[in-house]
Amino acid sequence: MTEDAKALARGALGQVVRRFLDTLRKTQFMPPERMREYQRGLLERLVRHARAHVPFYRDGGRLNPLFRADDTIDWERWGEIPVLTRGEVRSAGAALHSDIELPEHGATWALSTSGSTGEPVSVVHTHLSRSVTWTAILLRDYERYAIDPTRRLAHLAPADPAKFDLTKVRRQDCWYPEFAALNLFGERYDIADTRDVRDIIDVVVSLRPDYLRVQPIVLDLMCANDDRGRLSDLGVRAITTVGEHISKDARARAEAHFRCRSLDHYGSNECGRMASTCPHCGRYHVHADVALLEVIDEIGEPTPPGAVGRIIATPFYNYAMPLIRYDHADQAQVGSPGGCPVMLPALDAVHGKERTSFCFSGGVRIRPTLPHEPVVQLLGAQSYQVAQVAEDRCEFRLVAGSIPEHEMRFDEMTALLRTLWWNGLKVDYRIVPALPRGRYGKLVLFVREMADAAPMPTGEPR
Repeated sequence: MTEDAKALARGALGQVVRRFLDTLRKTQFMPPERMREYQRGLLERLVRHARAHVPFYRDGGRLNPLFRADDTIDWERWGEIPVLTRGEVRSAGAALHSDIELPEHGATWALSTSGSTGEPVSVVHTHLSRSVTWTAILLRDYERYAIDPTRRLAHLAPADPAKFDLTKVRRQDCWYPEFAALNLFGERYDIADTRDVRDIIDVVVSLRPDYLRVQPIVLDLMCANDDRGRLSDLGVRAITTVGEHISKDARARAEAHFRCRSLDHYGSNECGRMASTCPHCGRYHVHADVALLEVIDEIGEPTPPGAVGRIIATPFYNYAMPLIRYDHADQAQVGSPGGCPVMLPALDAVHGKERTSFCFSGGVRIRPTLPHEPVVQLLGAQSYQVAQVAEDRCEFRLVAGSIPEHEMRFDEMTALLRTLWWNGLKVDYRIVPALPRGRYGKLVLFVREMADAAPMPTGEPR
């Protein structure tokens, strides 16, 4: 593509995002009755497309309960559509892909994700379902918090050592590539969040960012280890957290330590941005104008306000690979309606997996993270869990998948873990038939199983 063509593409993206953002500014104030009708209009187009053009839905009759004999839709029977599990997504593969392309939705591409379950799936997205929707929702969140994306951002995230020197800081001209199409240029400094937390603090203090983007356990570790209060004096304007559940206590600690507000996002590669915290009421507002989020109990009935249930998601704009009533493997506490100028449905809490931290010999303390791609490439694992069992040792448990044991490249995996975590690490491998599930039925990727472990620092999740 020529530079002129790229410029035209960026310009087109900017126009679409601005129009979508204008719509979202209005829909967030829709009363519940109007929002329900708005959602049903989007849902009808999606389910009719899936029933006609997606083999998984078309050939199996999965959506038939929703349709009357005259082909009209009976919305009272929505709950009769079977919940779509992660295992079904993996098994269905290309049968979940649309057999036609919609040019107005833009190009398609696949995103692989392990989410927080350690069970990788691949989801096809379009330009509309990913770039446009994702960007417009993010900008609406920023407007609520008065976050200015033309200022400096310290961006802490896992990094691939093959693409990024984990000991360095990488500067970019804008926070996200889509922002360039909107002429929103602000410095972004990428920092590998697998570094020793003391090193992370030094780097952030030296950069003096206006905003911080970080995963919750890393944020809590930073606050707990900032004994001289250097982070408190930075003047950070706001913090955004992503990727993991953040407890109310941890969020309050961070806001008090940094002396600013925090914005927490709830979402995934499969379903996009689904909810975010509100500066007015403090709860999570569901992005009901881009996805239907149901919270259901053990028998599939809607969960009443105040109760905790299972999150079932249906993104409205992904026609390339519709996920209809997808079990997101998370739970949430339903909020009562009202009490906030933003009228989108509210969740009092989103329960995800709280990741632990590892502390190795010499006081090296990290938040363990591991890209799922090398686990699949080197070990062929279907799922996995890493446990710290001593100050210098971890046990890597895996459910075997595509690679027989004699072909698994254990030495290469150990070398990668030493690069990512600590160079003195010893790793034992154990193949198991299944892995135990933790709270809320989720697989805990990283656990600390040291019987004689010293107490963790104050403020660090246990």
